[in-house]
Amino acid sequence: MKKRSLISALLSCAVMCSAVHIDAAEITKRGLVAMKTDNGIYLSWRLHKNEDNIFGTASDNTSFKIYKNNVLLDENEDNTNYIDKTGKSTDKYYVVDEKGNKSKTVTAFSSGSNYFDINLTKPADVTLADGVKYSYTPGDTSCGDLDGDGEYELVIMWECNPQDNSKSGYTGNVLIDAYKLDGTRLWNDYIDLGCNIRNGAHYAQFLVYDFDMDGKAEITCQTAPGSKDAKDKYVTEASRVDAIKNATDNTVSYVNSEGRILSGDEYFTIFSGNTGEAIDTIYYPNQRVAVDIWGDDYGNRCDRYTAAVAYLDGEKPYAVYMRGYYFDSKDTYGRQTACAITFNGENLECKHSFDTYNTENYSSKSSSVSYNNGVYKGVTGYESGYEKYVGNGNHNCSVADMNGDGKDEVVTGALCYYLSDDKLKPMWCTYKGHGDAIHIGKYDPTNPNFYIFVIHEEGGWTDKLSGNNVVLDFGYSVINSENGNIKFHKSASSDTGRGMMANVGMGGYYQVWASNGLGRPYSSYGNGFFLQPDESLTEEPKFRIFWDGDLYDELLYKTWIDSWDDDSRSMQKIFETTGCSPVSGTTPALQADILGDWREEVCYPTTDGTKLRVYTTDIYTNYKIMSLMNDRTYECGVIAQQTAYNQPPHIGFYLDEGVLKGGIEKLTIDSLPD
Repeated sequence: MKKRSLISALLSCAVMCSAVHIDAAEITKRGLVAMKTDNGIYLSWRLHKNEDNIFGTASDNTSFKIYKNNVLLDENEDNTNYIDKTGKSTDKYYVVDEKGNKSKTVTAFSSGSNYFDINLTKPADVTLADGVKYSYTPGDTSCGDLDGDGEYELVIMWECNPQDNSKSGYTGNVLIDAYKLDGTRLWNDYIDLGCNIRNGAHYAQFLVYDFDMDGKAEITCQTAPGSKDAKDKYVTEASRVDAIKNATDNTVSYVNSEGRILSGDEYFTIFSGNTGEAIDTIYYPNQRVAVDIWGDDYGNRCDRYTAAVAYLDGEKPYAVYMRGYYFDSKDTYGRQTACAITFNGENLECKHSFDTYNTENYSSKSSSVSYNNGVYKGVTGYESGYEKYVGNGNHNCSVADMNGDGKDEVVTGALCYYLSDDKLKPMWCTYKGHGDAIHIGKYDPTNPNFYIFVIHEEGGWTDKLSGNNVVLDFGYSVINSENGNIKFHKSASSDTGRGMMANVGMGGYYQVWASNGLGRPYSSYGNGFFLQPDESLTEEPKFRIFWDGDLYDELLYKTWIDSWDDDSRSMQKIFETTGCSPVSGTTPALQADILGDWREEVCYPTTDGTKLRVYTTDIYTNYKIMSLMNDRTYECGVIAQQTAYNQPPHIGFYLDEGVLKGGIEKLTIDSLPD
């Protein structure tokens, strides 16, 4: 059994979470689930933000009445789960809140366990230009209330021979599909991005969110000539831009002999989540223009995309798309861009863009005369000096209110973007270069700000463009989100490929793990870090997750979950899926709090690729916390989870026994035990 850490046991208070600056659209349904266990029928349901008197807006505790076969079974005011020890799989359950609102009636999952399957409409096999027949498999998945019924739906991106940008090879078309949790397919056909969007982790990044705040989520992604919506119409037909709407090249293929797409128009489209129909299409704000200005001559660097949702102005959601994050492999130049796009219910608009491109730096490039400082079918984003930020992006990004001003910022590796004076600008940069993984969270009660944990892939060269003459190195860094100051950095001599941050309860406030022989785990303790040499991990974790009944993170490895055991001083496996395959060999298709109480669900494709299997915990908990999707940082983490190299969502508040008991006194370094 996992125990509370020494520090948590000794402290009687903790820092409350910072206020969520914009109320999320409430997912109004209760999310009640039932499942058969060895102890009976386990029930779990959602607590809304306006019912939580610790993290939410409620002034009093909320109780629920639990009914079985239309007969009152019990009343529960302490938590949002329940075990009916005499329950049977055929029994019907519902819960009623204090206002008399009744949940849907449910029976135990037909699997006889803690999962249910969604049968998928699998696309037909395709024979590509290399003469080989390939199959489609379910890939990255996201969630949103697409039809406005108060429940989450799942949006799936189908993969077909996906390729990394560094490799040649033909791919199948990117297809997007949507399903309700009861298995109903929402659209009659796929969104088909066509042959001019390559299939792979770094290409089409899709966001699922209610961008116009009307109660129904939309879907955004890059598109191109030939892209079609779920109504089998070209996305160009939905555009208000004459040059796009009147395009006559929707049947052309820009795929070259290596399977890459290095020319042709680039679009950006928003689709109705409810129907899959294209609503508007614009030019992608940061256009490719030419391959060579991104840092190579074969297309590895020009199509490196990431994406996230952020409330940059504190009032409305922006679709933030980033492109490029490498230095030039030949002359230490390259290109890094970002854009922030809004949707008013009818039209897309991009007023805010960031761009490191300056023609003077690219005078030797073939494109320099045709491309004038960012203006090419897109928007201007370059300002004097921005070229120094080249090469400071990651394979992913995180969103949070980094400085407590009520507005979100976006951090991608070493560079943090914010909206200021109606412009998308760098708020800070560590100049530590590109890396694979990034995590953000409030894991230290002594600091009201977020900590950012990043690993570094590139290093050992001097940052000539920053003017700082800083010699970088490989390794990892822990960064203060408010100002970019590095709290802790550990060096390495080569690429650090993996890293993760969590609080598993082994001591201290949070732990960070990193590959590349850097030693693990490290743990934050006040203003320093310490190594606990007696702990070890057999494999570096990729995700953290709330799964068992305590307040600490568990670690998710591929298809199983480990929990810290204080007695053995080691991580112990507590759960493993059956008949499932991880996406890209390492992660779930989706991890998010979409059902039941505040613990998280995980979704995996079955090994035959015909189903999406949704798992939820069946472990009882004494803790009563609102649905994590009511926390802005967590929600944005879920939406950005699918981008490039998938990262887990983190909550935007410090979680501890003291918080749940109402303690709000701010801790200081001096108040910590030795």
